[in-house]
Amino acid sequence: MDSDEKPTANFEKKDGGEKGTVSVHPVDIDIDKVVVQSNVDIAVNESITFKTAMKILTSPITWLPALGYITTFGLELVVDASMADVLWVRFNKVIPGFDQSKAGYYTSIFGFLNLVTRPFGGYFGDVVYRYGGTRAKKYWVILCGLLMGIFCLVGGFYLEKESPQMPVLMGIFAISMIFSEFGNGANFALVPHCNPYNNGVMSGLVGAFGNLGGVIFAMVFRFQPDAGKAYWIMGIICIVLNLVVLPIAVPKY
Repeated sequence: MDSDEKPTANFEKKDGGEKGTVSVHPVDIDIDKVVVQSNVDIAVNESITFKTAMKILTSPITWLPALGYITTFGLELVVDASMADVLWVRFNKVIPGFDQSKAGYYTSIFGFLNLVTRPFGGYFGDVVYRYGGTRAKKYWVILCGLLMGIFCLVGGFYLEKESPQMPVLMGIFAISMIFSEFGNGANFALVPHCNPYNNGVMSGLVGAFGNLGGVIFAMVFRFQPDAGKAYWIMGIICIVLNLVVLPIAVPKY
């Protein structure tokens, strides 16, 4: 058959004897325009071996969400655990009727915020991804971590004042916790783009580092009994760690 000849096939309908001819036409495909936009779309989970584990652990992109989650979830754990005692010690003699139960109720607000803030952090990560790819998710994660750290730093300094006002203090830490919880969701929106062929390992690793962050920040409180100073030290740690991961390169999609 000549290259210009169009292959044909005859067919006949079973019920009526009607005959016809089908022509097959070649279709030109510009392979350069067929692009897989994201490794997540085609990723197939790899078996974990020593080699793949070392590859994951030595990849800088692994540490982007891991260190980010150390700060966001780690700080949230410690603030939720410590703030009730801090409020009670600081305000029980200043505000009539302010007891430990009320201090606990006030602190529980931070935990309830998760119902909205954590999902929104992930959702907004997906929104910015449509416009800026994986880098936009990365910058959203880091922005959350930086703002969280800045407001924790400010809250710590404010707590050291001679007569802090509880509404102001709660407002400062509420903003810090909102961005902490935004960051929690944002981190896990980023995780599938980091080592997509080992997504389960990445999710577990990042989650574990969040709990490690809680231990690290709890140690700050253990060795620094002044709550105000402990908070601003944690704020500095959060800011530094989020700046450290800023240069880490991520895939376009």
